[in-house]
Formats: sequence, C-alpha cells, structure tokens
Amino acid sequence: MDTAAVISLVTVIVMAMFTSVTAPLIIAHRTERMHKEDREADWAHQDEAAERARQAACDLAATQKETNVKLDVIHVLVNGTMTAAMQSEYDAVTRELSMMKEVMDLKGASGRAPAAEAQAAITATQGKLAELAAALADRASAQTAANERADGGGTAV
Repeated sequence: MDTAAVISLVTVIVMAMFTSVTAPLIIAHRTERMHKEDREADWAHQDEAAERARQAACDLAATQKETNVKLDVIHVLVNGTMTAAMQSEYDAVTRELSMMKEVMDLKGASGRAPAAEAQAAITATQGKLAELAAALADRASAQTAANERADGGGTAV
C-alpha cells in the first residue's frame, strides 16, 4: 500500500474514533442542558404555585378575619336582642305575678278562699321569675366578662 492510502486510512480511522468519542459527549452535554432547563422551568413553576398558595392563604386569613368581625357583630346583636326579649318576659311575668297576687288578695278580702290552681299558678310563676332572673344575671356577667376580654375595660359592646 502506498503512503497516501495509509494516510487516508489512518485519517478515516482517527476521524471515526474522534466521532465515536465526541458524539456521545456532545449528546450527553445537550441532554444535560435540556434536563437543566426542564428542572429550572419546573422550579419556576413550583415557585409560582407556592406564591399563589401563599397569596391564597393571605386572602383566606383576611377573609376569615373579616368574617370573624362580622360574626362578632352578629353575636352581639343576637345576644342583645335575646337579653332584651328575656328582660321583657321577666317584666311581663313580674306584672302577671303582681296581678295574680292582687286577685288572691281581693278574693281573700271578699271572704272567698283562693282556688288551689291559682295558688299553684302563683308558685309556678314565682319559679319562672326566679329562672328568668338567674338567666339575666348570667347573661349580664358573661357580657361583662366578654367586654373586658374584648377591650380590657368594661365598655358596652
């Protein structure tokens, strides 16, 4: 074989070896770069999702705080209305008991004995009056404690 053919053959062999070594390296480098870009895109997506979740949590906390404030207002209104209704019932039962006793006194003054049912009704009404008085006292002390917890003082809510 002549020298030119040998040089040509060696050149082909060297190029084949160079290509067989460098081609996988180039492909590996390109693949790694693509994976790195994918990871970075995934991290960016995760950061965006985390930011959206953080914002949603902040919005939820603000909404919850607003809802709690509104519920506190509703609670105060309902409690105030309920207390007023109980006070009104207490006043009505007090008047009813007073009238029942007055009728009993009039019957006694006219010489007639009061009926056993009337005496039982007075006893039951006195019990109802005591229940209402205790419930109103409990509500007043609970409201005082709530006011003190709410603002450190005794101001009405």
